[in-house]
Amino acid sequence: MAKSTAAAQMENGVEFEACLVAQCDSLIEALTRQKAKLLTKVTKEKEYKLKVVRDQITHCTMKLRQTTGMMEYCLEVLKENDPSGFLQSVKALEPKVGPGLTSPTLADSLLQTILQLDFIKAKEVYVGKETVCTVDGLHFNSSYNARVKAYNGIGVGPYSKTVVLKTSDVAWFTFDPTSAHRDIVLSNENQTVSCNSYDDRVVLGTAAFSKGIHYWEVSIDRYDNHPDPAFGVARINTMKDMMLGKDDKAWAMYVDNNRSWFMHNNSHTNRAEGGITKGSTVGILLDLTKHTLTFFINKQQHGPTAFENLDGVFVPAVSLNRNVQVTLLTGLEVPKNIKQ
Repeated sequence: MAKSTAAAQMENGVEFEACLVAQCDSLIEALTRQKAKLLTKVTKEKEYKLKVVRDQITHCTMKLRQTTGMMEYCLEVLKENDPSGFLQSVKALEPKVGPGLTSPTLADSLLQTILQLDFIKAKEVYVGKETVCTVDGLHFNSSYNARVKAYNGIGVGPYSKTVVLKTSDVAWFTFDPTSAHRDIVLSNENQTVSCNSYDDRVVLGTAAFSKGIHYWEVSIDRYDNHPDPAFGVARINTMKDMMLGKDDKAWAMYVDNNRSWFMHNNSHTNRAEGGITKGSTVGILLDLTKHTLTFFINKQQHGPTAFENLDGVFVPAVSLNRNVQVTLLTGLEVPKNIKQ
């Protein structure tokens, strides 16, 4: 009888142990599943917040570029000595100063744009495990201070010493989709432009120049039926639905397969023999130390200095119709064969 009781007690102990192990295993499995769910949620939340931050940076960069260009143009308007010219320039700003910046008055427009921006002394441009990152929205020929700090599961370390980073001396830029006429078609990361219209339409570049020497080229990818595209510089509020140089806010050279003219405010000057074909390149040299604009075709200066006494803020510009496609080439050195 004693043996029977001992056996029963042992059997009950084994069952209890088995039950305890099963319950613990069940709890561990539940914790593991919950841990996986929480980690997935944290990862998704992190990715979402990173996307939000990147979108905000892109939006602020675009607004800052638009606001900077408009402010620089306004500074030039304030220098206008002719009262009628001043009123005409200000009036051009009233209907619309740029995509997303519509306002009945210049002051309201500036205020509206500025209030949309968050200015801080330092910006965190990347957080992650990579040791290399790309920072957008920097200006050429400028210096920036940068520092980094490490982090792990324990916490965040101190900042490193500040290093000075200098951007390229020459400007790298693309065509600006926010400034283009609606008939303009951009591709190749906004470096190639074509048009859906038989009429000339204008697109501007993303860079704005007020000082220094700058040279860029446009290669002719397609040229049908002998059109006359125009190349040059403009103010940000030049007309977009006509040939570049038709108004007083653009300085350009328009060229066909045989000859070219310089044009500003619909005044045609300095006819020159020699034109473009598919494969040609048109070079634009904006020298704001000498305040001049000079053109090149296939690396050779075309005609005399096109325009002099240029002052203010200028944006690269092109006008073309559906018979032409061109590609922008930037970051180029200034040509040496310049006629004095």
